[in-house]
Amino acid sequence: MADILDTGTEAQDCQRFIDFALLLVDDDDKRKETLHQTLTTEWTAQPPQNQQAITGFLLAIETHFTAPLQTAFATAQTLAVQLNEDPNGRPSPARLRALRDYYANLEIRGNIQSERVVALQTLVDEYVVVAGFSEDVVALFRHRVAQAHQGIETAQEECGRIAGMVHDMEATPGLNARKVPLFSDAAGRAMKLQRVRAEAREPPFEYDLPLTPSNWIAAKSLGGGLSQACLWVDVDPATGDIRQRIVRKDTPVSRGEWADATKWYKLDMRRRKTSTKMRPRVPMEYHIQRALQDQPGAHYVAMALKCEVDVERLLYRLYLPYCPYGDLESLIDRYDRENMYLPEPLLWRIFGCLAETGMIMERGALIAGDDEDDDDATAVKGWMEIVHRDLKPANVFLDLASETTYPRYPTPRLADFGLAIQTWKEDPMNPTIYNRGGGTPGYFPPEQSSYMDIQTREPVDDFKLLAHTNVWGIGAIMWSLAHRQIIDDDLEYLADDTQERAVGDQRTAHLSPELLDAIQACMRFDPAQRITFAALHRDIRAFVASRAGDGGVGDYLDQARRGVQEEDGDFDVFELGGEGYQVGFAFEGPGRG
Repeated sequence: MADILDTGTEAQDCQRFIDFALLLVDDDDKRKETLHQTLTTEWTAQPPQNQQAITGFLLAIETHFTAPLQTAFATAQTLAVQLNEDPNGRPSPARLRALRDYYANLEIRGNIQSERVVALQTLVDEYVVVAGFSEDVVALFRHRVAQAHQGIETAQEECGRIAGMVHDMEATPGLNARKVPLFSDAAGRAMKLQRVRAEAREPPFEYDLPLTPSNWIAAKSLGGGLSQACLWVDVDPATGDIRQRIVRKDTPVSRGEWADATKWYKLDMRRRKTSTKMRPRVPMEYHIQRALQDQPGAHYVAMALKCEVDVERLLYRLYLPYCPYGDLESLIDRYDRENMYLPEPLLWRIFGCLAETGMIMERGALIAGDDEDDDDATAVKGWMEIVHRDLKPANVFLDLASETTYPRYPTPRLADFGLAIQTWKEDPMNPTIYNRGGGTPGYFPPEQSSYMDIQTREPVDDFKLLAHTNVWGIGAIMWSLAHRQIIDDDLEYLADDTQERAVGDQRTAHLSPELLDAIQACMRFDPAQRITFAALHRDIRAFVASRAGDGGVGDYLDQARRGVQEEDGDFDVFELGGEGYQVGFAFEGPGRG
């Protein structure tokens, strides 16, 4: 509690503390005078730094939540008046719109209240209790937390009532409205995602730019699963040329995820030092992506440029660079439609980039040479392993080619760390917490599933999610590239079974045995039997070195990595196409490139 802030006079600080604590105590309560004296005495006994820290947090709560709540309640009153204009509540499109708006307003109020509860709980746990106040004083503040919880429950009950009215009205003939049930979390999340998709091409667009003023235009929807991404371009009003481009990705968060500490980096509502503003939430997705991209050698990670968290709408927004050539899933689909093989040098290039990224996720650094296999000697001090948990072709994007290496191949970049975790070998939550939920069917490694002993019916979770989990995921990506096929079904792993996905069929007959063996080595059932990233990285380099000068795949790879990559009909990427929405070129309108 070392935060220092000039909050006001000592008397004002003391009175703010007392007023906050006694807000819910009735004036006719006989204990009030005694409690007032207790609060005064205990506050006065606190050292000045504690008084200033607590007062600063109280000011932060007022600043952070009072104005948004007042605005939300004022809007609610206006909507309530509109609803009461028709006392009979006759179904009409106008009344349906008003009910929907009122429902959305209730959600906003509930979201703000939920965040306020976290702040109040932090006030109790990190300030009042730590400062050593008596049980009577702590009880007053806990009562404030309980009252805030009650406000959330009331808002949720009202949401349910309004949802029922909307549900009934949407079923009324003649309103031309689609009936959408609102009573389940899944349905509510679907409705929220619909709103996010509708708003993805709308302002605000708040990314800070060196060019001012900017003229951002929503150019193209990029879709998404549980998120919605949109390409925005900054168009020069004078010339009509594109000056900059960026992707905005909006991710809605459920109430449960909002309170889930595993979804946020150090979920901490304590205020900033010398400020009345709360520390902003940091999504784990953004934190992990930034931690990874900041490591030397992390050239194949999609960079996260900025993050915003919207408390009222329970979503967070990432700003990301645009990768103009799509993702590996679209590349596989394109080749499959034409019944063509992906060129083997491209597969080795992607494999190498992913192996390097995997090594950095494991150790925090890209290690090569004699120390490559020495985990303890080479891991960055304090580094926690990053496990992606959703490795698949759709999460590897294709960016512009490098000018110095493989200049004719797009640069692969690993993205979408929304399910990623930071962990270590002794992590008590690994695997029992991390192997439940998330991921994509077909791309689950064995340890990302829970097992049960057939005889005892007891859970059997033997395998932790660590670097070997990423190894399997990267192997699955390469399996899809080699077989020109997206995996859409999981193997039925059993606790006493070691079933593995076979690598190699008629579709892979043109590929070298070394490539197929490396993919198979990644996808062993037992994590202990899988190849390590260090060994994989070494084997890929050894293959290129051993084949240099063979006039085929190895020679092409050796030259390409040195920056000499001539046009070759067998090894070029099929229909890579031109770069859409290119900086310096005219903007032709949304959706037109």
